[in-house]
Amino acid sequence: MIQNSNHVSWSREIVDSKLKEIMHNIHNHCIEACIKYHVDPKDYTFGSNVAGFIRITNAMMIKG
Repeated sequence: MIQNSNHVSWSREIVDSKLKEIMHNIHNHCIEACIKYHVDPKDYTFGSNVAGFIRITNAMMIKG
């Protein structure tokens, strides 16, 4: 989407590195959510649901 809106083209390496960074951040947010709520850090379902919920509620609070 960023490439489209800015009318630029990224190399395969740049796309892969950005995707790797995004996935790394998602992984970290899932693990942090599990640890915060004392759930097994391997429970990605719980971690992703909680991390996503927190992200959405924070955005809603910012928007008002």
